[in-house]
Amino acid sequence: MLALGIRYLNGWAMAAADGSKKEAAEWPPHPDRVYMALAAAHFETERRETTRAVLEWLESLPPPAIAASDCEVRTIATHYVPVNDATAPSIDPERAAGVSDAQFRAGLSLLPEHRSRQPRQFPVAIPFDDTVYLIWPSVKMPDELGAALEFLCANVTCIGHSASLVQMWVADQAPAPTWQPSGQGMSTSNFRVPTPGRLAALEAAYNEAAQTAWFELDRSIAQATGQARKALKAERKRRFDDRPPMARRPPAGFWTGYAQPTRPRKEVHLAGGVFSPRLLVFRQTAGTRLGLESTLNLTQSLRDCLLSHCPAQPPPEWLSGHAGDGTPSRAPHLAAFPLPHVGHANAQGHLLGVALALPIDVPALEVGKCLAPLLDLDDQTGLPKPFRLYAGQKFEIELQLDLADDPARALRPDTWIGPEGGCRTWATVTPIVLDRHGRSKDPWLEAEDVVATACERAGLPRPEHVVLGPVSHFIGAPPAGGKRGAYPHLLRKDGGRRHHVHAVLTFQKPIQGPVLVGAGRFRGYGLCRPWPPHGGQGR
Repeated sequence: MLALGIRYLNGWAMAAADGSKKEAAEWPPHPDRVYMALAAAHFETERRETTRAVLEWLESLPPPAIAASDCEVRTIATHYVPVNDATAPSIDPERAAGVSDAQFRAGLSLLPEHRSRQPRQFPVAIPFDDTVYLIWPSVKMPDELGAALEFLCANVTCIGHSASLVQMWVADQAPAPTWQPSGQGMSTSNFRVPTPGRLAALEAAYNEAAQTAWFELDRSIAQATGQARKALKAERKRRFDDRPPMARRPPAGFWTGYAQPTRPRKEVHLAGGVFSPRLLVFRQTAGTRLGLESTLNLTQSLRDCLLSHCPAQPPPEWLSGHAGDGTPSRAPHLAAFPLPHVGHANAQGHLLGVALALPIDVPALEVGKCLAPLLDLDDQTGLPKPFRLYAGQKFEIELQLDLADDPARALRPDTWIGPEGGCRTWATVTPIVLDRHGRSKDPWLEAEDVVATACERAGLPRPEHVVLGPVSHFIGAPPAGGKRGAYPHLLRKDGGRRHHVHAVLTFQKPIQGPVLVGAGRFRGYGLCRPWPPHGGQGR
């Protein structure tokens, strides 16, 4: 076994999980981040051949398991700090008898109290245990590289931000892993790992040879005089156009899936509908900004895309919604629904993505086979490939399977399936499409019965209370119908419009989502969310 121990000396880790955005903290540290810290130790010390050999050996190993505790995340705050990249005023000792006023002011501007300030964020994770281990259970350390790896570990001072100080060592023992690599594909989390060629890629990004040549030439110019100085300046102009060579940010490592061992859960028997709580979430990455009123066009376009790209033709009944003879399926089949920004004081109802809800009894292997074109991963980055959806002149958007560690609330599955213990009260985000028209003297009372029956038809228990209305309880969701209704209507067989209505459903016992009710439940209508949202007030 090979294990590397890392102790965070401050009791916290400062590193951004989302790159330059710096809005989310990374925890546990990704193996590639640890590898880059080891590479920094190599470059900042003696650059021994043995330490280089260790790094090249490490990048050839399979992804390590990780033993790390859970953590709390510090609330992100914006700080305004002096910039670090201010440039000193140019002073030519041969020409200038002294320092001009402009140069004097430029020099003062370099002092921290006079520099401009830029907003910065410092995401911090506070682990419950300050020690982390990277573990290769089946790897044995070569004897000739052991001392070099210990030397590198001893010279690692920080991982992530320079303030995130660590102690690092080669461990003889390690606790049981809490994260195991699960390979590419559907995983609960994705971490960056080093792959063969990583050290060379870091060197190429740093552009070390050109930077060294620039600094040596610059130093020679400062020491030279007369014609020699002019010649060196001409050479600098020819080689670098008087601009220092740039060092690029390190390219992102290769992403691979990780999963936590299954934890024993409290036995809770929850009622639920015909859909599995394991949603496939796709995030919109480009294209037209859509609102909830685009639900029908969006889900129809996605369904067409799924059917046309399905490797199995004709597509199976659970995907197409049609039996072998072409008649509408009576069995549960795949549903698509929008993921809007609603339930917040500033919510406008625009869509952040779309999700697929699969019938419970469809084998995962068949799902992977039929949806493979949308789940395909990039060979270079390990991330899902984006794909485009077209709907004529209505919209053109780009979607990507969402694997972010800290996605927006609308993109989190638990927003739509509810908490672990279930939820009794659910409110609609998109209106329920009624199965039939009311003909009684009290159409609202009859509509309540229609909605309750629609719940049973969707595999849910009959709700204890049904409260109907034209307006959703969630801020940002458009009204259901009438003059202010924004949703295109589903049509009956005779061409008439089906009625839309918003509702609050209260069940006798907690149930698990996703909750999709009514005639348009497979096309994004009748989408419900736990009420009140995340313990707050939606409207």
